[in-house]
Amino acid sequence: MKIQILQGSIHSGKSTYLMEYCKQHKNTCGILTPIIDGKRHFLNIETQETKLMEAQENETEVLKIGKYIFSQKAFDWACSVIIGSTTKKNDLLIIDEIGPLELQGKGFAETLKNILLLPKPPFDLLLVIRDNAVNEVVEYFKINKQNVRNWSRE
Repeated sequence: MKIQILQGSIHSGKSTYLMEYCKQHKNTCGILTPIIDGKRHFLNIETQETKLMEAQENETEVLKIGKYIFSQKAFDWACSVIIGSTTKKNDLLIIDEIGPLELQGKGFAETLKNILLLPKPPFDLLLVIRDNAVNEVVEYFKINKQNVRNWSRE
């Protein structure tokens, strides 16, 4: 499996770029994290279904990282979308994004570890990672740097 990385700073347009990319390349699957009506959502690339990523006030199962509070149920849904995508014949599986939460073993961490253990997946993997976390993510998930190709948004 080839592992590709799209990196950029926070709010630099990574998800927006990928939404446009997916419109042109139909053989993609996975999760994007666009901002809709001022709030971050998970977006299933194949079905266009969305789930609010941010925790609601009454939610008790939450993931906290810095000033952000995310819904554990939304992450569970997103992880199930990603895992379900591994059984389909697509060219590219996208996970937007891998960052501080995953470096604490939360969020998409276990899902990504399981994908990296697949013997011969029929897809390439594209990870969206902030600039300042790329080396840490590659090291934490033991990603072979020889398999990594950086994406350009040109």
